[in-house]
Amino acid sequence: MTKKASRSFDKTSKELLENPKVAAMYLEEILADRDMELFTAALKDVAEARVGSMTSLSKKTHLNRE
Repeated sequence: MTKKASRSFDKTSKELLENPKVAAMYLEEILADRDMELFTAALKDVAEARVGSMTSLSKKTHLNRE
């Protein structure tokens, strides 16, 4: 019996969040909870999946990280 290789959750979730529709649904669902700490973390997840990091997003949009 051979074992099937598994993928990490982080890798799978980042691949899913690369899709703009999936990312938008993810953020909408989290925003509905009205937990701004959780929304900030989710926004970071999407930024990392889409552009690599919050720093990259900041440079790309010419906006301050704060």
